[in-house]
Amino acid sequence: MAVLYLACMLRLLVPVEVNGVAYVKLRGAFSSIYELVGLKKREVFGLECTVLQMLIAVWIAGSLIKGIHWGICY
Repeated sequence: MAVLYLACMLRLLVPVEVNGVAYVKLRGAFSSIYELVGLKKREVFGLECTVLQMLIAVWIAGSLIKGIHWGICY
């Protein structure tokens, strides 16, 4: 297991360049995704929030529901 961790750390620290690899440029894609998820505010149930905040709220609600379910079943 330690060998796997070392290999991953080595891969992160030393960039590997391979011949014949085509690089894809995404200059405008990430900025439009960030704008959609993090900047544009929408009104939901009278509260103004972003898509990211809604996703985080759903994740937290699901985690709480699943945790309560596991606690009851335990």
